Amino acid sequence: MPLSQSQLQLTSSQANSSGDEPGRTLNRPRIVWTKQLHERFLEAIEHLGIQYAVPKRILDFMNVEGLTRGSVASHLQKYRHRLEIERRNSFESFSVGKGKPSPNPFLLSKEGLN
Repeated sequence: MPLSQSQLQLTSSQANSSGDEPGRTLNRPRIVWTKQLHERFLEAIEHLGIQYAVPKRILDFMNVEGLTRGSVASHLQKYRHRLEIERRNSFESFSVGKGKPSPNPFLLSKEGLN
């Protein structure tokens, strides 16, 4: 079901606020990623798979009026960056002296197997 622009919370922003160059002053809609819109984004990624989630496919899956490929690309880049940071943080928390990693089932001793 396509989401309408009223569900997107579009706001306008100006590229050049001084107004000195009228040819360069543009009002562009700015997407505010609401919880509902982000959940739809996550559904698209889950459906496509993170390795196949590219902006055009996500945009087609989301089917949201007023949403642009550029805004999806930016959101995807931020999302992947956040995943990478979380992955690094979880790895660092299990490094020597910081925590106890979960046991690797392939490295269990004979005594650990019943």
